[in-house]
Amino acid sequence: MILYDHPLSSYGQKVKIALREKGIAFTRMLPDDFGTGRQDTAFAAANPRTEVPVLIVEGGQPIFDSTIILDYLDERWPETPLMPRDPLVRARQREIEEIADSQYEAVNWGYGEILWFRRAEGRWRTICAMSRRPTRGCFRRG
Repeated sequence: MILYDHPLSSYGQKVKIALREKGIAFTRMLPDDFGTGRQDTAFAAANPRTEVPVLIVEGGQPIFDSTIILDYLDERWPETPLMPRDPLVRARQREIEEIADSQYEAVNWGYGEILWFRRAEGRWRTICAMSRRPTRGCFRRG
């Protein structure tokens, strides 16, 4: 299998973790045309959104979107499940993943802009305050 990935992609990271947890061999590839907007490449053919990650599976079939890839891996290789068996616990895990994908990833990227790229440095306090609002109270249930 081939995993189109980028080192800064948290979505790619969660797919790599899942593949390794399941003991599935894969080859990582950084698309040559990543970020160029080109639509005439193998990567763009694998994912018209030209986003990573993309997993190329049996028969050269592409699967994109990290959550969909994780679902595929769990169904294809059920021996080492990623998801809990209990439906309520599984629902809670999906909630955490959704929050991580939709809220924390954006905050993580914002911190990266400040820490690595030195952009928006004067907005540090605002970004921190804004990052707390959407997830307040999400993890207080039993």
